[in-house]
Amino acid sequence: MSDTTSNPLAGMVPWLAHVPAPPADSWRWAEVTNLYPLRIRFAADDSPSEAVPLSLTPVGDLWVGARVLVMQQGTQDTVIGPARGGSKDLAVAQPITLSGSWKPYTSFGEPRCRLVGDRVELDGAVNGGYGGRDEPIGVLPPALRPRFTRLLVASTAQGPADLRVTGAGQIRLESPMTTFSWVSLSGVFFLLP
Repeated sequence: MSDTTSNPLAGMVPWLAHVPAPPADSWRWAEVTNLYPLRIRFAADDSPSEAVPLSLTPVGDLWVGARVLVMQQGTQDTVIGPARGGSKDLAVAQPITLSGSWKPYTSFGEPRCRLVGDRVELDGAVNGGYGGRDEPIGVLPPALRPRFTRLLVASTAQGPADLRVTGAGQIRLESPMTTFSWVSLSGVFFLLP
């Protein structure tokens, strides 16, 4: 009788006893070196990997320099997702990319966000827009975006207003303003899951 400890079918199909076992899956850390096409460099390597990996995380949610977890199955590399913080220190304030007619209200500081424990805190102020669903104020960096939409309250020149932060990182003023004015992001925060 043949040994069946390595392959339970080896006793029934003799040629299976000589088939080598598939390589075990391995997990490694890598750094994103390019987005389109996606390229990574493993922690111990000097140059980026030649192969284009698959990614379970949308490439738009990654950034050059992000530290990502990669699963290797045989010759296939699969990016699982970025490490919280990645190669960026998210406790240090990150800029919020403004959109449309919104501009930084420099008297109150550039709009930015940072991770404090498990919550994302926004800071600064913007002016120059009207709000409403058609024009987001700006977009958060990928690592600081909530998984689900968050409904928040912000201070504006016209009083409190509803603010929505989407899973895509868009910051939207839900209550349109009647005049061109400012919105304070200071004091606005939400928890990351």
